[in-house]
Amino acid sequence: MKRLLNTILNISYLDSRSICLFQVCLGLTSLYRFINVLKWAPEFLSSDTFLPVSIVNNWNTKWSLFFISPTLTWAIFLCLIALLASVSLIWGYKPRLSLLILWILTLSLSNRIESIDNSGHKVFRLMLFWAMFLPSIHLKGIRGLLSLYTLNKASIIEKNINYDKVKGFGSFLLMSQFMIIYIFAGVTKSDSFWMRDYSALYMALHLGAFVKPFGEYIGSQIELTKILTAITPFFEGIIPFFILFDIPKFPLRSFAVLSLIFLPIGFFFFFELGIFPFSMITFALLFIPSSCWNYIFRAGKNIEVKTEVKDSFIKSRVTRFFVTIVALFALWDCLESSFIKSNSATTRTLKEVVYLTRTDQRWWMFVLPKWTDFWIDVKGTKASGNVVDLWSVFRGDVDTTFNTERPNNIREVFHDQHWNNYIFSLKDSVSYQEWFLYALCKYYNEKNPSDRMNEVALYVSSRDIITFENFSETKTELKKTWKCK
Repeated sequence: MKRLLNTILNISYLDSRSICLFQVCLGLTSLYRFINVLKWAPEFLSSDTFLPVSIVNNWNTKWSLFFISPTLTWAIFLCLIALLASVSLIWGYKPRLSLLILWILTLSLSNRIESIDNSGHKVFRLMLFWAMFLPSIHLKGIRGLLSLYTLNKASIIEKNINYDKVKGFGSFLLMSQFMIIYIFAGVTKSDSFWMRDYSALYMALHLGAFVKPFGEYIGSQIELTKILTAITPFFEGIIPFFILFDIPKFPLRSFAVLSLIFLPIGFFFFFELGIFPFSMITFALLFIPSSCWNYIFRAGKNIEVKTEVKDSFIKSRVTRFFVTIVALFALWDCLESSFIKSNSATTRTLKEVVYLTRTDQRWWMFVLPKWTDFWIDVKGTKASGNVVDLWSVFRGDVDTTFNTERPNNIREVFHDQHWNNYIFSLKDSVSYQEWFLYALCKYYNEKNPSDRMNEVALYVSSRDIITFENFSETKTELKKTWKCK
């Protein structure tokens, strides 16, 4: 058993230089994340806007620091703490404390805005959690990168490379989490859209809410989308296993890391997915092998160097037990959500336990029973009798004429990633629809007291994507009307 454990820890080693690079990129991703939060906080995090705490508490039983006070001032204060912790993480000052603060604040934010959260934020949250169990001696941030670079540059003459191979529970958990994300995303793509018709990517690239201009162009190349659809499940399901093999003469781990960096870059150019591409690139950088770093510092001479291996296994039995339980529950949640799909009382209880730490695992990306393209229009009737598209007014569009036809650039209707997820929630939630229309009325009437809005109505238009170049007729449904006060 001990030999098996040592073998597993040796396979899942991390290079100390990769840990420093990962730490810096994780801090930069956190900075980007919370700077964006400050931009849209007035729309979603204050007490009287589009996502008040009262709506969230109707269905969300999870904890959050943002529930302490519903005011915008409190939300901004928490975001500023997160920005400070991000800078501290990048610099390498009190890294484990910085990771803990960022994880708590990120978890709190996810519970506060769960309906407009996405997979990128989930990956980011999981990275913060598992990274806390890396040895703090190797979490040196940008200072560690600079010192390692200086040492390694000087050591070329001395025929010696200065670095550590870090093995332990933390590195094993991070590698397992990274592999689970891709492998389960691959194996769940087993329906006819992915494995027989090869139409899944074509359909995904015609979901206007997510697709960028380059994605629209690729979506018009039917044969190319078939090829990409065919290889994606195998790419996601097989390539991550190569990370386990760091063989100098067969650089499979380097190939896997490079491949899994280019994949989210493709996602970035195809789709509007928030921080998901940045999170996955940051995660992949953690697994750059020692042989790759040695090749870089040896200026092209790939010389194997004997190094000291430091065992940084978590020594506290209580911590080890806690982390093991969380990891097993997370793995169970991944299996249950992907294959078992039980709704028993035991399942619901276990889900609640998993959600306490938000290590929930659902990786069925672009696995849908039906592909539906949709958009919204908000008919606003002024006291004067004039009719406008109030949603266009809110977005600041020049043309505010009301109609329910599909816009040429449907992504603009969804405004940005958070509005994208919010609008998806509008389709079926009456409480969201009511509050959305109330907030739009309030916004307009405060801006235009002499030209007030009298009544608003929410329309949802949709069309099913049946197969290649085959769409159903557009259906438009009146979801909700609201009398402005």
